[in-house]
Amino acid sequence: MRPTACIRRTRGIPGRLLAAAVAAALVVTLAAAVNHPRTALAESFSRKMFMGYWAQWGSEPEPMNSLKANLSRIDFFSPYWYTLRADGTLWPRETGHAALADMVRKSGQKVLPLINKLSDNGVLMDPRLRQRSIENIYRMLVDNGYDGVNIDFEGMPPWTRPGVTAFMEELSARLKPAGLLVTMAVPAKWSPDDSINSFAACFDFAALGRVVDYLVLMTYDQHGTWSGPGPVAAADWVERVIKYSLTVVPKEKLLLGLAGYGYDWSSRGVSSVRAWQAPGLAERYGATVYWHDTYKVPYFTYYSGGVKHQVWYENSHSIDFKVDLVNRYDLAGVALWSLGQEDARFWQVIAGTAGASGGLGKPASAPGPGQGGGTTPASTPPGGGTPPGGGTSPDDGGAPGTTPPGSSPPPAADLPFEDVASDHWAYTVITRLAAAGIVEGTGDARYQPELPVTRAEFAALLARALDLGPAPATTPPLSDVLPGSWYYDSVRRVLGAGYMTGTDAGLFEPNRWLTRQEAAVVAARIAAGRPLPAGATPPQYTDATLIAAWALGGVVESGQKGLLQGYPDGTFRPLRELTRAEAAVLMGRLKP
Repeated sequence: MRPTACIRRTRGIPGRLLAAAVAAALVVTLAAAVNHPRTALAESFSRKMFMGYWAQWGSEPEPMNSLKANLSRIDFFSPYWYTLRADGTLWPRETGHAALADMVRKSGQKVLPLINKLSDNGVLMDPRLRQRSIENIYRMLVDNGYDGVNIDFEGMPPWTRPGVTAFMEELSARLKPAGLLVTMAVPAKWSPDDSINSFAACFDFAALGRVVDYLVLMTYDQHGTWSGPGPVAAADWVERVIKYSLTVVPKEKLLLGLAGYGYDWSSRGVSSVRAWQAPGLAERYGATVYWHDTYKVPYFTYYSGGVKHQVWYENSHSIDFKVDLVNRYDLAGVALWSLGQEDARFWQVIAGTAGASGGLGKPASAPGPGQGGGTTPASTPPGGGTPPGGGTSPDDGGAPGTTPPGSSPPPAADLPFEDVASDHWAYTVITRLAAAGIVEGTGDARYQPELPVTRAEFAALLARALDLGPAPATTPPLSDVLPGSWYYDSVRRVLGAGYMTGTDAGLFEPNRWLTRQEAAVVAARIAAGRPLPAGATPPQYTDATLIAAWALGGVVESGQKGLLQGYPDGTFRPLRELTRAEAAVLMGRLKP
């Protein structure tokens, strides 16, 4: 199991945007020459593209200041200017498009507007809406003299995968003959097994890589507003994403996403922190900035009004490691989300005048961070030397050798998943079921407790938790549950036991998210023989009118038996997707 569908990301800005990218070119003149498949100039080292994303909120000056100061280093300028609506029309945001685009083009850079979309998926699945959308995108690009587009669609469930692929195939067929670039941002994927990463399941990397000019890997938001504290882009996690992507997409089409931000977690919520703001925040509260030797990122803890805050973020030192990965794996370049969030030293790292990577596009033989060749960010605290401040030590698992004497952060090994702390409401059950092999992490030491589960994932949980036997020979076949699929056996077993059913159309819809009311009905079936607790009364949910007639009995029974209950505000939220934490707790209550 893992994130459901393709949703998330605040990316260090207000609201939930979608970034994306396509690269920009930075020619780095170095002292030794190597050939690169993207350039015919034998005397050049590998030419790496640099894309800068633009997302301005109000009149903030930082995006414009960053763009003007570094325009010569940006090949592709991708402003977040358009949203694709459900009817296939484009809704513009911001004003002053023409003036800004002219400024960029006069400097010789290309303009690739970023387009996201609303939550409706008709523009992907309906051929007529797809064509209308594509034609509107084409006309917008041509009428404004833009050089191409960056598609940043997120929030789609796994079953939209054919529509996502068809959209990009048809978009490329329309734009490329006109000389327009087609680029797309895709979420991080580190394995071909979409059952552990359904957040990215709607993206067929291989198919998309065949039709786009560049595929931007959104290697950030490893942790975010939906999770507990942790790195935005741990170096080892980023490398796993690169390694998988290279198995299905040519390296010359891959741009590595770079984050210019981080997050501040507390019991009051999660807020974004820009890279250039983080040191000042730590200094204001007298906190010490630490360096995590494994993740290669800075982090710190502070207290405000008696409330504990944990901050993990990206800065130029952590970016240095990502630049080294781009060089070592010979990717096409990088894409920064977003201009104005990065610290000033970031651009020196890109140019090779600071840091140990040698800059974007250095010779592949040159040593990178942690590989010899001088001091690396790993051996120097972020900021170069002793960080400002001197506040209390963090208790969130700092790396060995980075915690001052007298502090004792609990070792990460004490927790089965780094994002399920011992005070998490489902910690006890998740830990017990993980030890029993019933629940699993997402393949990267995380459990992602607040992400939804699909029907296939839920079936697999049931099969393990209840130790279901083989499906009877009379179990009806379903056209979308085929031999060879990872969930085939589990789905057949829960169907055979009568706990889950298919649709009237003979489908199981394995990749659709499971709603809470569906889970309640399944729970009631499994616990049908259990007596009601003494004195149990039917729950009175304030949103009971939203519960479907077919699910009402199951919702009431599962509530009375303490299997799946409502929220503290009196609601049941029947149409909400069941989360991974809720699924684990439900398994714990159903398991004999």
